Amino acid sequence: MHKNFLPGIHLKWPENWQQIQAKISFVPIVIFLSCFAAGLLCYLFFLQIQIHSLQLEEKHWTALLTSDGKLGTESEIPATVQLPSIIDLCQSSLARNSIEVTSFNVESFAERGEAASIPNLDYASIRMHFQGKWQDAEAGMNELEHLNNLAIHVQEVTLTPAGGETLLRIYFLNS
Repeated sequence: MHKNFLPGIHLKWPENWQQIQAKISFVPIVIFLSCFAAGLLCYLFFLQIQIHSLQLEEKHWTALLTSDGKLGTESEIPATVQLPSIIDLCQSSLARNSIEVTSFNVESFAERGEAASIPNLDYASIRMHFQGKWQDAEAGMNELEHLNNLAIHVQEVTLTPAGGETLLRIYFLNS
C-alpha cells in the first residue's frame, strides 16, 4: 500500500488507532505536569533565597537601631545621636592632615519634616571654616569621605590663600 522510502527499515504501523490516541493525549499532560513541577521547584528555591536575604537585612537594621549612638567599624548609616561625635571625628581627621578648623556652623539639620513611625534617612549640612595648605585640604577632604565608612559627603570646597571652607553633608537615620 505505501512505498517504503528508507530501504532496509521497515516501519510497523499500529493497527489500533485508539492506542495511538491514548498515547498521544497522555504526552501533553505529562509535559504540562513536568513543567509545572519544575516551575514550582524554581519558585520555592528563589523564595528561599529571598527569605534568607530579608532575614540578613532584618538583622542588620535591628543591630543598627539598637546601637545606641556607638560608632561602629562597619559601613552603616549613623543615627541622629551620633552626629556630634561625627562632627568631632571630622575635625580630628582634618587636624591629622594639618588642617585647623577655626569654626563650623550647622546650616541644616533634619529638614525633611516627614513624621514617620519608622526611622528615615536624613542629613545635616555642616559648613567648616579651616586654615591650612591646599594640598592638605584636598587630602583631608578625601579622608573625610572615606572616614570609617560613615555616610559623609563633601558637598563643596572653597579655597582661599589662608585656607578655605567646606560644606559637608552627613547622612543619618532620623527616628
